[in-house]
Formats: sequence, C-alpha cells, structure tokens
Amino acid sequence: MQPGEHYMLPPERRLGRVLELINDRKYFTLHSGRQTGETTCAFWLVDHLNVSGRYRAAWVDLQTAREQPDLARALPIILSELDRACARDLPSMVLVDARWI
Repeated sequence: MQPGEHYMLPPERRLGRVLELINDRKYFTLHSGRQTGETTCAFWLVDHLNVSGRYRAAWVDLQTAREQPDLARALPIILSELDRACARDLPSMVLVDARWI
C-alpha cells in the first residue's frame, strides 16, 4: 500500500456501528467485496474487544474446511482452526473440565 496513492479508512472509524451491535448483543455480518479490508477489520475488532476486557473474541478462518463435504473430515479441520484461533487470540484462557475459563 502506498499512502500517497491509496487510501483506507482506519478500522475503528468503520466499525462504530458494529461495536454498538455487539454491546446490544445483536448479530451482524461483515461482508464486502474482495480486498476491501474485511480481514483487517476483523483482526482489529478481535484485538479491540479483547483489550477492553469486557469481551473475549477470536477470529476463526473456516475456509480450509469449505472444500470438505464430508462432515467427519471437515470437523477435525474446524476444531483445529478453532484451537489455533484460541491459542492466538485468547492465550490467557484455559480449558478446564470442558469449559473455557
């Protein structure tokens, strides 16, 4: 990215309404055209929510399982991605008696 030629709104300016929805315990979808910053926004949102201390958030990429139509084969992929996301985004959480604390 070349700042003199390209421009991107900072994620925090674009996600004010999303933070309101989260605080109101509402669902939302982050959807946009290719290469417009959805992943950047998602990572910012995870970091912002975790730093706030009010929420615990993780970003899980499930695209690796989308090509697998067999649930028995897809589920281990999904669980592996979930484990990887929790280790990356929620390192202070531990699993105790099948509950995250």
